[in-house]
Amino acid sequence: MDVVPAGDPLEAVRLASARAESVQWELDAAQEQFENALRNASRLGADQKELGRAAGLTEVELQEFLGGSAPSM
Repeated sequence: MDVVPAGDPLEAVRLASARAESVQWELDAAQEQFENALRNASRLGADQKELGRAAGLTEVELQEFLGGSAPSM
C-alpha cells in the first residue's frame, strides 16, 4: 500500500508512523500476555520441556522468561 495522498507529501509518513506505533502497542500487549501465560503454566506445574515446546522456546529462553529477564524477540 504505497499510495501517496495528494497535497501533503508527509501524510504517508505520518500515517505509517502512527500505524507502526499502534502495532508496537499491540506487540507489547501480546508479549506481556505470553509472559504471563508462561509464568502461570509454570506455577501450575507444567512440565518445563513441554512448556518450552508449546511456547516455541529453547530451554535457555524459557528460563530467561521465567526468571524475569525476557529475551528480545
